[in-house]
Amino acid sequence: MTEAVKRRGGFLSFIAFILSIGALAASGYLYYQSLEYKKTATIELQHNLALLRADIANNKTQLQTLDKGIADINQRIDDLTPDDNKHNIINLLNELIGLANEWLILYNDVTTASRLLQNTSLVLDSLNDPI
Repeated sequence: MTEAVKRRGGFLSFIAFILSIGALAASGYLYYQSLEYKKTATIELQHNLALLRADIANNKTQLQTLDKGIADINQRIDDLTPDDNKHNIINLLNELIGLANEWLILYNDVTTASRLLQNTSLVLDSLNDPI
Protein backbone atom coordinates (compact mmCIF):
# COMPACT_ATOMS: atom_id res chain seq x y z
CA MET A 1 0.00 0.00 0.00
CA THR A 2 2.80 2.44 0.66
CA GLU A 3 4.10 1.88 -2.89
CA ALA A 4 0.78 3.01 -4.39
CA VAL A 5 0.79 6.12 -2.25
CA LYS A 6 4.35 6.89 -3.28
CA ARG A 7 3.52 6.45 -6.94
CA ARG A 8 0.45 8.60 -6.66
CA GLY A 9 2.38 11.24 -4.73
CA GLY A 10 5.10 11.06 -7.38
CA PHE A 11 2.56 11.63 -10.12
CA LEU A 12 1.04 14.60 -8.29
CA SER A 13 4.54 15.99 -7.73
CA PHE A 14 5.26 15.61 -11.41
CA ILE A 15 2.02 17.45 -12.33
CA ALA A 16 2.84 20.22 -9.85
CA PHE A 17 6.34 20.48 -11.30
CA ILE A 18 4.99 20.74 -14.88
CA LEU A 19 2.46 23.39 -13.81
CA SER A 20 5.17 25.40 -12.06
CA ILE A 21 7.38 25.24 -15.18
CA GLY A 22 4.41 26.46 -17.25
CA ALA A 23 3.73 29.30 -14.83
CA LEU A 24 7.40 30.27 -14.88
CA ALA A 25 7.41 30.26 -18.69
CA ALA A 26 4.23 32.37 -18.78
CA SER A 27 5.66 34.91 -16.34
CA GLY A 28 8.89 35.10 -18.38
CA TYR A 29 6.90 35.66 -21.56
CA LEU A 30 4.83 38.39 -19.93
CA TYR A 31 7.98 40.06 -18.63
CA TYR A 32 9.52 39.97 -22.11
CA GLN A 33 6.34 41.47 -23.58
CA SER A 34 6.42 44.29 -21.02
CA LEU A 35 10.02 45.09 -22.01
CA GLU A 36 9.03 45.19 -25.66
CA TYR A 37 6.08 47.43 -24.83
CA LYS A 38 8.33 49.80 -22.91
CA LYS A 39 10.73 50.00 -25.86
CA THR A 40 7.87 50.71 -28.26
CA ALA A 41 6.34 53.28 -25.92
CA THR A 42 9.71 55.01 -25.53
CA ILE A 43 10.20 55.17 -29.29
CA GLU A 44 6.69 56.60 -29.75
CA LEU A 45 7.26 59.19 -27.04
CA GLN A 46 10.55 60.26 -28.62
CA HIS A 47 8.83 60.56 -32.01
CA ASN A 48 5.99 62.61 -30.51
CA LEU A 49 8.50 64.82 -28.72
CA ALA A 50 10.30 65.47 -32.00
CA LEU A 51 6.99 66.37 -33.66
CA LEU A 52 6.10 68.74 -30.82
CA ARG A 53 9.49 70.43 -31.04
CA ALA A 54 9.00 70.90 -34.78
CA ASP A 55 5.53 72.36 -34.16
CA ILE A 56 6.92 74.73 -31.54
CA ALA A 57 9.64 75.89 -33.93
CA ASN A 58 7.04 76.41 -36.66
CA ASN A 59 4.79 78.35 -34.28
CA LYS A 60 7.72 80.53 -33.19
CA THR A 61 8.44 81.34 -36.84
CA GLN A 62 4.81 82.22 -37.47
CA LEU A 63 4.72 84.32 -34.32
CA GLN A 64 7.83 86.23 -35.36
CA THR A 65 6.33 86.82 -38.81
CA LEU A 66 3.10 88.12 -37.31
CA ASP A 67 4.97 90.31 -34.83
CA LYS A 68 7.02 91.77 -37.67
CA GLY A 69 3.86 92.41 -39.68
CA ILE A 70 2.19 94.11 -36.73
CA ALA A 71 5.24 96.29 -36.11
CA ASP A 72 5.37 97.20 -39.80
CA ILE A 73 1.69 98.14 -39.92
CA ASN A 74 1.96 100.14 -36.70
CA GLN A 75 4.95 102.00 -38.15
CA ARG A 76 3.05 102.71 -41.35
CA ILE A 77 0.08 103.94 -39.34
CA ASP A 78 2.37 106.18 -37.28
CA ASP A 79 3.79 107.58 -40.53
CA LEU A 80 0.33 108.52 -41.83
CA THR A 81 -0.70 112.12 -41.82
CA PRO A 82 -4.22 113.51 -42.14
CA ASP A 83 -3.28 114.64 -45.67
CA ASP A 84 -2.85 111.05 -46.92
CA ASN A 85 -5.66 109.87 -49.08
CA LYS A 86 -8.37 107.70 -47.60
CA HIS A 87 -7.55 104.77 -49.85
CA ASN A 88 -4.15 104.19 -48.25
CA ILE A 89 -5.60 104.52 -44.78
CA ILE A 90 -8.35 102.04 -45.57
CA ASN A 91 -5.79 99.57 -46.94
CA LEU A 92 -3.70 99.82 -43.79
CA LEU A 93 -6.73 99.37 -41.58
CA ASN A 94 -7.79 96.34 -43.62
CA GLU A 95 -4.32 94.85 -43.14
CA LEU A 96 -4.58 95.43 -39.40
CA ILE A 97 -7.99 93.75 -39.29
CA GLY A 98 -6.61 90.86 -41.37
CA LEU A 99 -3.74 90.40 -38.91
CA ALA A 100 -6.20 90.34 -36.04
CA ASN A 101 -8.16 87.66 -37.88
CA GLU A 102 -5.03 85.57 -38.56
CA TRP A 103 -3.95 85.87 -34.93
CA LEU A 104 -7.33 84.67 -33.79
CA ILE A 105 -7.40 81.73 -36.21
CA LEU A 106 -3.80 80.58 -35.76
CA TYR A 107 -3.37 81.07 -32.02
CA ASN A 108 -6.90 81.38 -30.64
CA ASP A 109 -5.60 84.47 -28.85
CA VAL A 110 -8.62 86.71 -28.35
CA THR A 111 -6.69 89.24 -26.27
CA THR A 112 -4.13 90.05 -28.96
CA ALA A 113 -6.75 90.09 -31.71
CA SER A 114 -8.88 92.52 -29.72
CA ARG A 115 -5.83 94.75 -29.12
CA LEU A 116 -5.22 94.87 -32.85
CA LEU A 117 -8.83 95.83 -33.44
CA GLN A 118 -8.56 98.49 -30.72
CA ASN A 119 -5.53 99.90 -32.54
CA THR A 120 -7.63 100.05 -35.68
CA SER A 121 -10.33 101.89 -33.80
CA LEU A 122 -7.78 104.32 -32.35
CA VAL A 123 -6.50 105.13 -35.83
CA LEU A 124 -10.02 105.77 -37.02
CA ASP A 125 -10.71 107.98 -34.00
CA SER A 126 -7.48 109.92 -34.53
CA LEU A 127 -8.50 110.71 -38.09
CA ASN A 128 -11.87 112.03 -36.91
CA ASP A 129 -13.34 110.33 -39.92
CA PRO A 130 -15.81 107.50 -39.34
CA ILE A 131 -15.35 105.15 -42.24
